[in-house]
Amino acid sequence: MLTYKIDNEIYLSLPRPEIDSTALFKLINDSRNEMIPWLPWVLKVKSIADERETLKRNAQSLDTIGSLNLVIWYKNEIVGSISLKNWDKNIKKLKLVIG
Repeated sequence: MLTYKIDNEIYLSLPRPEIDSTALFKLINDSRNEMIPWLPWVLKVKSIADERETLKRNAQSLDTIGSLNLVIWYKNEIVGSISLKNWDKNIKKLKLVIG
């Protein structure tokens, strides 16, 4: 698993759809009402299978739409995800979306 260590407790990793989808779906489902005003895409994620397919689709998005999606880990537990959007290799800028 490719990871980026932030500190001794926090690191980021590329999503593993078959493994990480269950934990990420639970986080989405548990916070759905709070997330909807800010992240309306949660309405489309209704099952673990939906989340798994989203992770698979997002894994291909760096090349197609310039988005890098990562899983956030805290004390070896998945606590969320982060998307680096509008990745432009030429100007080295991006937009940060935390979800």
